[in-house]
Amino acid sequence: MSAKIVLPDTVDPAVFDVYQKMSRRGGDVHYAIFRHDEDTASIVVENASNGSFEDLIAALPPTDSRWALLNARYNVSGGGQRSKLTLINWVPDAIDRGSGKETIKAKMLAVVRTGLLKKEMSGIVCTIQANSPADLDQDEVLEKVSKFERDTVDTSNGVAL
Repeated sequence: MSAKIVLPDTVDPAVFDVYQKMSRRGGDVHYAIFRHDEDTASIVVENASNGSFEDLIAALPPTDSRWALLNARYNVSGGGQRSKLTLINWVPDAIDRGSGKETIKAKMLAVVRTGLLKKEMSGIVCTIQANSPADLDQDEVLEKVSKFERDTVDTSNGVAL
């Protein structure tokens, strides 16, 4: 018989509130960062901002996991604009919990808890696993977000997620 991992974790209601703000057209939140709070065993909002994609990357800690919800905005040919909610599962390679076993457990739990967020946020179009800032190259993120776009993505004015 194999042992089951029981996750008593919950998602704080403020996370859903931020998601609702971001899913509305014209919302003033460009990205939000969530973290796991050990004291409450909940996923909580750490930061919600109208900052740039670069600001989002800079706000991700180099040695701890986070989840980021990005309202990826881009233009398509013909002058149209698109906005797609993207969940970034940030599990950096540099996580270190002292022992190999604890480090692996921390990384595994970060990935498993992503399911809790996806369950609460049904409008997520794309999920990106990122282990380093290189995994969040703007061109690659845009390619993943717009993968099923019918219209051609317009990058003539540069890429701005």
